[in-house]
Amino acid sequence: MHTPYKAIIFDLDGTLLDTLADIADTMNAVLLGLGLPTHPRQAYKQFVGDGVAKCAERVLPADRRDAATIEFCKEAFLVRYANAWKKQTRPYPGIEELLRRCHTSQLRMGVCTNKPHEVAVETLHHFFAPDTFEHVQGVVDHLPRKPNPAMLRGLLGHFALNHTQVVYVGDTATDMRTAKGAACFSVGVTWGFRHEHELREQGADLIIHHPRELQHWLGI
Repeated sequence: MHTPYKAIIFDLDGTLLDTLADIADTMNAVLLGLGLPTHPRQAYKQFVGDGVAKCAERVLPADRRDAATIEFCKEAFLVRYANAWKKQTRPYPGIEELLRRCHTSQLRMGVCTNKPHEVAVETLHHFFAPDTFEHVQGVVDHLPRKPNPAMLRGLLGHFALNHTQVVYVGDTATDMRTAKGAACFSVGVTWGFRHEHELREQGADLIIHHPRELQHWLGI
């Protein structure tokens, strides 16, 4: 292995897994239950990335974005999503090979996501071998969500590494801001939910269009 980095930390939705269809279909079912307009799946690329509550706020009509309705949608989504998260969700092409290369090269791996922590762990264990990721951090009550860097800094502590030894990989402006907040090298991926220009505007240190490009850059 030629890379000076010791660990790579990934975002989950839009980076490792294409979760868009299951998220969109689940939230649309919640909206239908309230008699509210739904959205095309592709529109959810702009709604997701900042946690379930923020997604609920974004999908609701402007005159229904009160705290009680947002909370209801969030909880209703989580109940439905518990039975829907693996219907159409799949790893992006090339991700499984990238993870194998990282493992073979003894590059430690973790996940930092705005998905609820228990859901994130269950999802990762379903799609990848249980020992793939050394540490996983999803949303919990005592830590602020990304782009606050607290979750990512916590993972650095778990790895016992400093920010110069870790690469953070994600697909949204939120991810790039998170990486910058923790002073980690940021890799923006274009196969996820947002456009390349958004990643560049947020100061991505590297932009890639396929997982194999990260393999080549890391020298693995």
